[in-house]
This record gives sequence, structure tokens and C-alpha cells, in this order.
Amino acid sequence: MNKKIGLILMPVLLAAVVFGLSACKSASEKAAEKLIEKSTNGQADVDVSGNSVKVNTNSASWETGDKISLPDGFPSDIYVVEGTIKTAVTSKTGSDYVVSLESTKSLNEVKALYDTKLKENGWTITTSGAIAQSFSYLTEKADRALNIGISEADGKTIVTLTTFKKTAVNAPATPDDNTNEGAG
Repeated sequence: MNKKIGLILMPVLLAAVVFGLSACKSASEKAAEKLIEKSTNGQADVDVSGNSVKVNTNSASWETGDKISLPDGFPSDIYVVEGTIKTAVTSKTGSDYVVSLESTKSLNEVKALYDTKLKENGWTITTSGAIAQSFSYLTEKADRALNIGISEADGKTIVTLTTFKKTAVNAPATPDDNTNEGAG
């Protein structure tokens, strides 16, 4: 499974198993570990405590719940809007992160903050756009990419920050990549 896809899908898989099997903590932890091990081809350690879940695998760590902090090593040049962090994912390489939070600020307030903070922190916005009650940015800085998703639901604004090191596989296409040499 592609590492980036695994980082994004792991929270969905885990939430379905852990909260679906909440009748017995040890059974739900074991079931979650088995599911995650199968999906990541490795070992998984799952800890369910109160309203929080922590998962460590050989490729990433993931935490979700009520009292989540920014992951250790989260880049200081990425602005994090004021709010409650609900999910944090870190790759074992320490170069890939996903943080999801809820803010009481409106979508327009959050968007205005990111319009300013991205530029202040040296990020280049390569693409941005709005659809219904959501807004997204695709940005880059040196050898890193940052994707920001902002949406409104149930009176809260949800912000998801995904940052990763660019590689030849996930780097944006350049105009030269789209030439059709030799055609004709």
C-alpha cells in the first residue's frame, strides 16, 4: 500500500474497528491491531484509553481523541490555527505529518489566516479552490509539500494539514512534463 494512502486510510480503518467493537476494550484493541497489521504489512500496537486511541506501526504513529497534541517534530513553519487537535499522524521517517483539528473560527476567518500565514512562512500556493462549504490549498516550500483542507460542519471549522517530503513520484507536474515530443 502506498505510504501516503496508508497514512490517510489508517485513521478510517482504526475508527471503524475500535469504535465498532467498543464493548470489550481488549477485544477491540486486538481486532484493531490485526486489521492494521494486515493493511500495513507490519506490527501494530493499539492503545485505547478513555476517548483516545494511539496506534504505532513500523511505518507511522497515529493518535486520535480528545486531548491530542501536535506530533513531536511537526514543522514550525506550518501555521496551526487555534483549535482542538483531533487526529495526529506521523511517519517513522519524521518527514510526513497529518493533523486534523476543529476550530470555532469561521471558514472565512481560517482562510484569511492561512492566506497571510502561508506567505509569511515562505510557502508558495500552487493551487487553491473552493467547493460548497470547503476550501483547499496545495502549497510547496523547498523539498516539501503542504496540503490544507478547510471545511465547515455542525458549526465548527475542520482543518486538515498534510505535509510530506516531495519525491519524483508525488512532485507537481511541470509544463515540460506535458509535452508530446515525437507525436505527429
